[in-house]
Formats: sequence, structure tokens, C-alpha cells
Amino acid sequence: MDDIKQLEIKVLTIPEKARAIKVIDNETYALACDALLEIKGLRKQIDASFDPIIELQNKAHKEAIAQKKKVALPLATSEGILKPEISAWDTEQERLRREKEKKLNDIKRKKEEDARLEQAAALEKAGDTATANEVLDAPVTIMPVEVAKTVPKVEGVSFSLRWKYRVNNPYHVPREFLKLDEVKIGQYVRMKKASGKIPGIEIYSEKVVAGRG
Repeated sequence: MDDIKQLEIKVLTIPEKARAIKVIDNETYALACDALLEIKGLRKQIDASFDPIIELQNKAHKEAIAQKKKVALPLATSEGILKPEISAWDTEQERLRREKEKKLNDIKRKKEEDARLEQAAALEKAGDTATANEVLDAPVTIMPVEVAKTVPKVEGVSFSLRWKYRVNNPYHVPREFLKLDEVKIGQYVRMKKASGKIPGIEIYSEKVVAGRG
């Protein structure tokens, strides 16, 4: 830990040294390069100090996650069995409920329409054609029948809609939903370099400075 503390103190002095160097001639250029190489050397020291610690912690972390998954696996398997069963039953019962509700409302609406026809026929027979037409033209309104749900409400169990999608025809997908394949573009640019050409994309290079400690 003392070595790490000394290394930390030394590293803290580097930014000030870097800011003090302004490359205006070959001498200051050489100073900047020396400072860059010093940074590379310090990076190696940091790696040597921290990488073994990180590796041990990563190994312990991965092992703990693996053990957690192993212990919880039977529960995940059981959930995978039960959840589709619960969802399918609730969905089917809701479908049946709505179907029954629709039938009852259709019957009620039909009765109302039949009653209207009888009323209009009676008015027509009595010679009141205008009122008969008004009765026939008026919209049919009924108090909707509501069928109660039969699936019990279980405390702690709830449902939510998870919206998903499937691509039926990729050529019809609007442009705003498309994503550039940056991995493929990068591979093409690195291979073709200056000779590469992609419509809508500018290919350029940047000079990168590297130093070996």
C-alpha cells in the first residue's frame, strides 16, 4: 500500500508538468516526448500494482454471481413453467368474459331495436308517419351489460403488458428506426483507408501519438 501511495503522489505531479510544456521547437518537442514516455512508464507501474487486485476481485465477483445463479436456477425454471400457465388462463378467461359480454349486449340491443320497430309500426298504423320515422331514425342506446371477472384476484400477483415487435419486411421500416452498422463500417474503413467510399459518410484519418515505456 505504501508503494501505491508513493505512486499516487508521483502521478499527481504529471498534469502540472504536462501543462508547463509548450512545443515550440525541437528541444521542447523532445521534452514532450520524454514526458509522454514517463507517463507510459507510470501506467505500467499502475497496471502492475492494481491489475492483480482487480483480477482477484473480478474472479470473486464472477464466482459469487455463478453461485447465485446456480442456487436460483430451480426457481427461475419454476417461474418459466408457472407464468405462462397463469397468463394463458387469465387471457382465455378474459376472452370468454368479453365474448359473453358482447353476446348479452347484442341481445339487449336487438330487443331495443325490435321494440323500436314495434313502436314505429304502431305509430305508422295509427297514421303518425312522422313520429314513426323519428323513432326509427333515433340512435339505439342501451345501458351496457358488464360481466364480472371470474378469475380470483391473488395478492402479490399482477399482470402488465409487455409490448414487443417482429420485423415482417425490413425494406418497409422507416429510416428513423434504422441503425448504422458501425462495426462493419469501421472494418471497411480500416481495410480500404483513403480509397474507401461510402455514400453519406466521410472517411478521414487522425494522427495518433503512441509511446512505449
